[in-house]
Amino acid sequence: MAGAFLAGLLSGGHCAGMCGGIAGMLSGQHRPGRWRLVLCHHLGRIGSYALIGWVAGTCGEVALFADHILPVQQALWWLAQLMLFAVGLYLADVWRGLRHIEGVGSRVWRAVSPGLPKLLPTDTPRKALLAGAVWGWLPCGLVYSLVVSALASGSGPAGALTLAAFGLGTLPNVWLIGSAGRFLVWRRPAVRRAAGLVLMLWVLWAVAQHLQKTG
Repeated sequence: MAGAFLAGLLSGGHCAGMCGGIAGMLSGQHRPGRWRLVLCHHLGRIGSYALIGWVAGTCGEVALFADHILPVQQALWWLAQLMLFAVGLYLADVWRGLRHIEGVGSRVWRAVSPGLPKLLPTDTPRKALLAGAVWGWLPCGLVYSLVVSALASGSGPAGALTLAAFGLGTLPNVWLIGSAGRFLVWRRPAVRRAAGLVLMLWVLWAVAQHLQKTG
């Protein structure tokens, strides 16, 4: 869960490209003082992430009971760390392979996205919450790579918390991107590389701690 939060917190450069347009569109409809509606956008978005995590965690729970619990759990844990490391490489612009994962959710996005224009302008909390919920299904390689962590959690509630933690980590950056129209610091290659490096170092530390406990 901590790794998911850190991945979200360090993903400002990715969020600027992936969510900048929709964040600016939704936030730009409101006067600066109408922050409650913007908050509803993000609550809806994070709620959709939590739903995705709940489904993945529930599937993971079924997988754990379908086979010997420990081997499956260990395999999922290692796969989750591998995906987090891949997220670090992606954030650092070293490897862009996660973009291929985004195609997985494109069908869902095509199904739900036509409902977004019907909610504009998002001038009530209900419409803002629903628009944010639609936004949460935007095909995002980071979200889908962290689904593995939710799967490894082994339960629906734990999976939901994992993806919600990621969403909370993205909140400062996406809010600033939506409010200011841009967040220039994340455009600097050195900043993006540093963010990716921090996440990769965290994964290596988590693996070292795990090996120490199991060794």
